[in-house]
Amino acid sequence: MLGALGAIAALATGLAAEKSMSAGTAVTKMADTHGTLCIVAAIVAALLCVWRWRARSGMSAKGRAAYLVVMCVMLGVLAAGAHLGGRMVYEYGAGASLAGPSHSD
Repeated sequence: MLGALGAIAALATGLAAEKSMSAGTAVTKMADTHGTLCIVAAIVAALLCVWRWRARSGMSAKGRAAYLVVMCVMLGVLAAGAHLGGRMVYEYGAGASLAGPSHSD
């Protein structure tokens, strides 16, 4: 549940940052891939929550193994999306203007 709330907040900030990007640049292509990966991860995470809730009385050994495999794949997709997000910010400065100027004393 907490992950779903985090995904909603991340989506909102990502959409705001996307507005500041120039269309057709390398960073916009990276942003599209980043967004797709993160949306896929969020959908799979939601499906895993439903699966877990429906199996609250217990899962077979095969069911637990399948759940674990799907979760690991989802975490890999999420990590790939997060990596692209970090690259966009730290290599291209995407969304950096949203934070405003830094104040150093």
